[in-house]
Amino acid sequence: MLSARASDDSSKNRYAALLWLAACLASGLALVMLYPDSSQQDGGHHFIFARWAWQHPEMFVGVWQRPLFSLVYAVPALGGYEVARCWAVMISAAGAAMTWFTARRMGLANSWRCIPFYLLQPALFLMWGDTMTEPLFATVLSGALLAHVSGRLRLGAVLASLLIGARPEGAFVALVWGLMMLGNSALAKSLLRRAMWSLLLAVGLVTWVLAAWAISGDPLYIIHNWPPDWSAGGAAYGKGPLWQYLTRFPEIAGPLLMVPVAVGLWILAGTPGLRLVAALFLFAFGMHSVMRVFGLFGSAGYARYFSSFAPCLAIAGCVGWNRFCARWPQVFHGRTWAAVVVMSFCANFWFVDGAAWNRDAHAVQTAKVWFDAHQAGLPVDRFLWSQAAMNIAWDRDPWEEPAFREADYAGTLATLRSMPPRTLVCWDAETGPALRNISVEGFKASGFRLLYQQNHQLLGRMPTLSLFGWGGPRPQTIYILYKDPS
Repeated sequence: MLSARASDDSSKNRYAALLWLAACLASGLALVMLYPDSSQQDGGHHFIFARWAWQHPEMFVGVWQRPLFSLVYAVPALGGYEVARCWAVMISAAGAAMTWFTARRMGLANSWRCIPFYLLQPALFLMWGDTMTEPLFATVLSGALLAHVSGRLRLGAVLASLLIGARPEGAFVALVWGLMMLGNSALAKSLLRRAMWSLLLAVGLVTWVLAAWAISGDPLYIIHNWPPDWSAGGAAYGKGPLWQYLTRFPEIAGPLLMVPVAVGLWILAGTPGLRLVAALFLFAFGMHSVMRVFGLFGSAGYARYFSSFAPCLAIAGCVGWNRFCARWPQVFHGRTWAAVVVMSFCANFWFVDGAAWNRDAHAVQTAKVWFDAHQAGLPVDRFLWSQAAMNIAWDRDPWEEPAFREADYAGTLATLRSMPPRTLVCWDAETGPALRNISVEGFKASGFRLLYQQNHQLLGRMPTLSLFGWGGPRPQTIYILYKDPS
């Protein structure tokens, strides 16, 4: 039996849970202070979209902008990037707390362990204080699971329906959740009534469609706004083997925690009433693996996709560790747990420190300080940028930048030549050429004057260490260019 409710309701277990929630907040705030940018460009872009959605309401309903994210972050984003990232820390901690509440409702012994199993997932820890969509998805999912195990099945379905507005994996959740509702006699006695109640899983999508219609005037706005890179057969980010995500499971669940997580998933999958927790993760894992093989829907092979299912992994980890403690108490005791947790914390901070992209914001801020000191009076009508940190530093309307077509270099140069005078550019030597196919030489050839160039060797906060291609110094060059009036 999985439950030991009497001991789990003790003040000792509640005290442990509160300490771990404090650790969640402290870890997140430390990451915000130590690393001023997201580990991927998406984090900064989502912040920008939320901040500027008030000027461009279509960002509230755009497919890539993620309507649920834009709605939740629109007000905090007005306070700036740091405020939004602190808001992200609270959202992540709220997901861990609700996962603990869910585990208590399920009757799991030592349910407080769900919180460290949630926090110490490396891919999620990397985003703990970032404005990424996966932590928000995980938090809403934890709320849906809590409502479900508390007997509020209809509320759980409505919350699950909102996930489509945070990430595409919401479609996977809706499908699994719908099948669960059809087979749940506690919802209604007749199959027809259960099928009717399962329509609650469409609430989020219907709301999105209606809001997009009201804002854009186009009833098919979502279809017309669908990113071309997400086409079914596009393979925009290449393809991979069927086992690619399996090899990244240490990054998903943690190298020291993945075994209890895997065992817990196995136990949950075979336990009546608890199968939903395992089924949500396993179905998404299988679907993403298949999509990666064929390069469908812009699948890029990222481990962070599965951070969306952090509540499922955390509950599974608690179940698996409880099983180990019951089977081998002479090995899995308090000292073992402490050692695993300490090593996991150290490994996760090293993992974040090795994410070189989050260092570029230091170089960008140096460039912004130089610009304010030497060119503050320069008139600027348009602003172009190669990294989200640049737009955040200058706080410019993202719609000032034209849409560049990476494959059409000649067209890109023509666009640059047509940019009006008093256009300012902040560019870099790595992301700009890699993601936009534009180097600083292209700007110079298009009539832009170089104002600033600074080479950097960007180091992490920890001692320089490169392991398996992760970590080590990051060479980077930041440029500022300007198109003078004729």
